[in-house]
Amino acid sequence: MAVVESRRRRKAAEATVPPTRNTTVNDFVNMKDDNGLGWLWGRRVVMFGDSVDRYMTQFFCEEFDSKMYLPIQDKSGRQAKGICEVPAFNLTLVYLHSVGSFTYRPDWWWIENLKNVAWEERWNIFWKPHEAPIQGPSGRPDLILWQNGLWDQRAFWEGGAAMHNEGDKPMTLKNRQMAWEEVRFVTARIKKIAKRLNDEFGEDVPIMFRALTVHRESGMGDAIMMEMDRLGRAVAEQAGHEMFEWAKLIHLLGNLYQDGLHPGKGAASWLWGNMVLEYLARSAGSEVGGEARSPYFSGWDACHKELSGWGGR
Repeated sequence: MAVVESRRRRKAAEATVPPTRNTTVNDFVNMKDDNGLGWLWGRRVVMFGDSVDRYMTQFFCEEFDSKMYLPIQDKSGRQAKGICEVPAFNLTLVYLHSVGSFTYRPDWWWIENLKNVAWEERWNIFWKPHEAPIQGPSGRPDLILWQNGLWDQRAFWEGGAAMHNEGDKPMTLKNRQMAWEEVRFVTARIKKIAKRLNDEFGEDVPIMFRALTVHRESGMGDAIMMEMDRLGRAVAEQAGHEMFEWAKLIHLLGNLYQDGLHPGKGAASWLWGNMVLEYLARSAGSEVGGEARSPYFSGWDACHKELSGWGGR
């Protein structure tokens, strides 16, 4: 529905805009409440994630005939920030690329051009989120998604191989569970990240931990991912964050992947986009569905207490 309405608005706006310029947000202001989608106007979504989130943002943008752009030109941080703007709704998605929980760049790091690894360094050097267009109608982001997963898994694989002799099991194996030291480390780090998000944006901002995706061909090789997902859920509950269960819904649906790591454009990305819009509607207090879906769409707080419990999921 949102895609169809976006195209209708674009067609109407382009009929009145001179051919010498493209349409801008200002050309859609008088349509902002059309067809029951006024709640979407001016909304802002911020994501702290990995390339899976980047692809989903890219595909979402393309559905609305727009294009995500990468404002950072430095090759060491070129993909550290992506911005998707949908002028017909004055809607903006800001993607910020996290590379895991490590507090420094180890000598064995496997990507030469990636110099700034620590979450805090990337915040200060590349993301600078408060300088990005992240303020919605309430003066803050309308929805924040965050996770650390695939990069930590790869770091534990690489670190295990680099810091132990070949054949030293289980640390040199990929199909292993987390070591106790890794559990303690990841838990401490993601607790710090969750607290930073609360401190920076306010504990009453809609913040969700995005359940972790696994590889297309999964199994014991993703045991670390499953354990980190459970850690993330527990930390999210303590921080007052809810769960964004998209990854759980496509778990084991390898046919939806575009490669060995990334869910592709199509059913997986459509589900992601629908879920983002659903949570935005709830955040906005849009009253979508009327009494039939009350109080779910009466605002974030209406059901937050019931939805923020981990519950062993």
